[in-house]
Amino acid sequence: MSYYAERQYIVSKTIRDTQGRPFDSRNNPIANPFINRLPGREGVPTDMEAFQEFLGNKDDVHSLTKYIRRQFPKGQLLPPELETFCYVLHGLPLYLALRARNPIAILQPVHLDTARAANGVRIVANHIWEVEKKGKIPHTAHRIYEVANGDNKAGKNFFVDNQGKDPRSCPAPKTNIEEMLEIMLAYPRDTIDPSKEVWGREIPNVEEVRRIIQYGHQHQALVRAASDLRETTDPKKILELNTQIGTAYKKMDHALGR
Repeated sequence: MSYYAERQYIVSKTIRDTQGRPFDSRNNPIANPFINRLPGREGVPTDMEAFQEFLGNKDDVHSLTKYIRRQFPKGQLLPPELETFCYVLHGLPLYLALRARNPIAILQPVHLDTARAANGVRIVANHIWEVEKKGKIPHTAHRIYEVANGDNKAGKNFFVDNQGKDPRSCPAPKTNIEEMLEIMLAYPRDTIDPSKEVWGREIPNVEEVRRIIQYGHQHQALVRAASDLRETTDPKKILELNTQIGTAYKKMDHALGR
C-alpha cells in the first residue's frame, strides 16, 4: 500500500462527527435495527436512528449540497455528472480531514449526513445505469426513484443491500429521496451565503469548493480503477490500472494542498 493510500485508509477509519458517528460504517452492524415497512423494502432491517439524525440536519445538508452543486453545469445533470457529484459529496469528510490547511479532526453532523445521503444516491445510480444502459436512462427524480425501487429490467430493488455483515435497507421514504435527488439534479436558483451557514467556516468560498470537486473527481477515478483491477488477471492491464490508481492518489494529494 502506498503512502497516500495508507494515510487515507487510516483517516477513513478514524473520522467521527461531534455525535461520535463514524464516516466508514458500511461493515458495522446496525445498532438498533428496525424492520422496514416501506413498499419494496418490507422485512429488511434498516437504520431508523441514522435517518432521524439526517432529518435533524436536513436543511443544512440541502444548503451545503446546493452550494457545491452551483459549481457543476447549469441545467439538469446527466447521469455521469450526477455520479461524479455523488463522489464529490461522499469524499467531502475525507477532504476536510486530510486537507493541508485547516484540517478538521471532528466533523460536523452535516458533513457526515451529506456524505451518507450522496453515497446512497451513488449506489442507486450505479445500479440503474448498469441495468438500464441499453434502454432509456431515467433523468427525473421521480423516475430514478421508481427504477431504483424495482421498476427495472432486473426487477431488483436497489434500496436493499444484501452485501456485508448484515442485510440492510434505506430508511428514507420516497418523499425524502426524491427531494434530495431534485436538489442534486437541478441547478439551484437560490444563492447560498456560506457565512450564514453552519458549515460555512469549513467551506467558506468557491475556491474551496473547486478543490473539493477536484478531490472528488480523483476519488471517482480511483474507485473505478480499483474496481477494474479486481476483475482482471491481464498483467499489462494490472500495470496500467495500478498506474492510474497511483496517479489518482497523487492528484487527490494535490487537491488537498499537500
